[in-house]
Amino acid sequence: MLDQLPLRFADFNAVEKVARLAEPLSMVGMPAGDDPEPGDVGFYAATGDLVLYYRDVGCWPGFARLGRLSRRAVQVLSDQDVSFNAAIAHGD
Repeated sequence: MLDQLPLRFADFNAVEKVARLAEPLSMVGMPAGDDPEPGDVGFYAATGDLVLYYRDVGCWPGFARLGRLSRRAVQVLSDQDVSFNAAIAHGD
């Protein structure tokens, strides 16, 4: 997935920021669905999107959790009202 970065994210339903991946991620070994929480980074198989959650969305089939954002990043996402490019890095 890292070779598909950076991506341009847009808001979706005032709960998440989404960016379409050029190539979908494999769901092999992933759960059938999950309940992402604010701060989760995930892949939504139905649309092929990388998703950054900043509000609660409930349980969704086809969601695979990939990581977490910092509290500061969640606040920045919720304040962002235009499309933006993002780089993703491993935090300590």
